[in-house]
Amino acid sequence: MKLQAVYFVPRDETAQPERMKGIVWALSRCQSFFLREAGLFLNWSVSPDPIHGSLWSEKYEQDPDLILDEAMEKTHLRWDILGVFSEGHIYHGAFGGTFGKRGYFVLAKGYLEKLGKRRDDTVVAHEIGHALGLEDHSERFSIMGGGPQCGGLERPALLRKHRAHLTRNDRESLRAIGRLDGSSEAPRTGRSGRAERA
Repeated sequence: MKLQAVYFVPRDETAQPERMKGIVWALSRCQSFFLREAGLFLNWSVSPDPIHGSLWSEKYEQDPDLILDEAMEKTHLRWDILGVFSEGHIYHGAFGGTFGKRGYFVLAKGYLEKLGKRRDDTVVAHEIGHALGLEDHSERFSIMGGGPQCGGLERPALLRKHRAHLTRNDRESLRAIGRLDGSSEAPRTGRSGRAERA
């Protein structure tokens, strides 16, 4: 599954190159999480250059779908999931979903700042879950329930149920919508998350 991440900068904002480290950190942890929890390999990459928006931050804040529309229009790479990390603010801070067989998620400036401090990787995993077609539910430590508040994807816990995870129903949903092909072997990966040739 190809996840293409982009860094989006509204017209009145300034690109912060150091944000890329936080994005890479979060995506590598999410890759490990989905491989461990569902056997799903996310072949992710981050576009090296930011996408510069044509509108002011206020317009994107009023209608966050404009961020997604513009990012899709300016991203000419193939992807199954488009992840947009935006330098602007949006009302909820993050959202994700699907259209057809493709998925998307958008995270706003507040989360970018936290990723730079190596926090809130669970929110990225939660939005990737929506991009895969999963819905919110109420299980406390599930990544699609209260998981974003559990303290991190790799947080040590005495009991498995007390660390971020996917539920059996989450995995069954992924299989039912065709996101899991049943294979348990993932390709070896390099540091960027891209598959290496054997």
